This record gives sequence, structure tokens and C-alpha cells, in this order.
Amino acid sequence: GIRYITDSQWEFGLVARAQLAGTSIPTDEELAGVDEKQWAVEAGPLIGWRAKPLNFQFRTYWEMPHRHDGITSELEISLPINYSRGFFVPAVRLAYLSADYTDYYFSISAAESTPTRPVYEAGAATTVWTGFSLGYDLAPRWLLKASLGVEFLDSSISESPIIARDRLWSGSIGLAYNADIFQPRGRDNPRS
Repeated sequence: GIRYITDSQWEFGLVARAQLAGTSIPTDEELAGVDEKQWAVEAGPLIGWRAKPLNFQFRTYWEMPHRHDGITSELEISLPINYSRGFFVPAVRLAYLSADYTDYYFSISAAESTPTRPVYEAGAATTVWTGFSLGYDLAPRWLLKASLGVEFLDSSISESPIIARDRLWSGSIGLAYNADIFQPRGRDNPRS
């Protein structure tokens, strides 16, 4: 994404993401006959406010290649904590998924239904994600970053015949190199 932060700590920008969820339906017998979902690119505006100690960020995504024509909006609240050689950022994110979005990914049409997989129409949904990210400076230009989180699914999603759980765990670990292309990373700026 592209972001601009004002002197008064307001944040404005454009964000984009690739949505690959469901792009390959397993050949599992239970899912035989379910249409394969196509990839999608979602993009939209971002507005945030870095009110110490909390950061607030609101993002809305519209789908670009018209696969589902859905909208998702997210409100995220985080608490960036900087240390001498790293950071810790706990966060909570509330996401609204439009009915067009959930219908594309979680509904079962009459053509996809079977005696054990009934027709299902997912409505708009709200999910809650909570988690944290942390980073540690291994060397002046090298950062080790990890994150862990859990997303609690709305019943409109979890009751779909193709969904087997009501929460999703996620995690990542990565290594980043800061080449200081634009400006050096400062210790005074919270990382999020």
C-alpha cells in the first residue's frame, strides 16, 4: 500500500491485497462438485490515527476483477510498544464482510448441493481477529519478525457446509532487510 502520515499523526493511503482464498478446492470427496473460486484483487482507501499509545486504522476493500463484487471493511486497534532492539504490537481487528463477499466464498448453490451438503446462502458477516506481531533487530539492517493471531468467524460463515471450524489460527515468521532506500528506520516512530 501507499501511505502518508501527517504531522498530527493522521494516516491516509491506498491499500491492496490479493485474495487467494478458495482458489484451489481440494479433491476431497466431501467437496467434489463445489465450484473452484477465482483469485481476486481487492483495493481501497485507508485512514488512520496514531493517537499515543493506541493506533486506529480503518480500511475498506473493493474487489477489482468482478469475481464476487463484495466489499470488506476493517477497523484495527493496535498498541505499538518499542524496545531498544525491537517491538511488540498487540492488536484487535473487527471486519465486516458484505453478503456478496460471503456468498461467493461460503454459499452452496443448488448445482453444488448434495444430500450431505445442502443449499446454503451466507449473509453478511462480522469477524473478530486478535493477535500480535513482534520484531527483533538481529543486526543494524536485519529484522526478525513473527506474528500470531486467531480469527473468530461469524455464524454466517461457520455454519456453511464447506466450513469445518469457527475460528482460524494464523502465524508467520520472517526475516527482513532494511536497505534504507527512503529514510533510515528511527527508534522514535512506532512500528505497526
